[in-house]
Amino acid sequence: MLRSGGRVAFSAWAPAQECIGFGMIYSAVQAHGRMDVALPPGPNFFLFGDPAQCERSLEAAGFLSVTVAKVPLVWRVASPDEPVEVITKGTVRAAALLRAQAPDALAAIRDAVRQAVGAFARNGAFELMMPAVVATAEKP
Repeated sequence: MLRSGGRVAFSAWAPAQECIGFGMIYSAVQAHGRMDVALPPGPNFFLFGDPAQCERSLEAAGFLSVTVAKVPLVWRVASPDEPVEVITKGTVRAAALLRAQAPDALAAIRDAVRQAVGAFARNGAFELMMPAVVATAEKP
């Protein structure tokens, strides 16, 4: 329980169109697979990627002195295959979305992501913009 005067902070990924790594995965699924696979109910993954939504939610919960900032981050990967591998092994819902694809669709998704990552080659690696939103507030 947060005491009066205590501070809360959280971070969330910016929307998919700004988070190149996530955006290219979801775009590839939309183009070559299915988004309507059976997943347990859950909130919109990018809900708090909207700074205004962070502010509204914290204020609605009664918090004061709300600050929200976008932090520019870069995901550096060594190969064009790495984003799908990391998402598959390091996330829950996005990994479940990929696992639910038909084998031929998953192969096309992997190929599309591989091609998309290639556009971000820099100094022997691949640099994908992955900004985050960081919000803080104080309990009255």
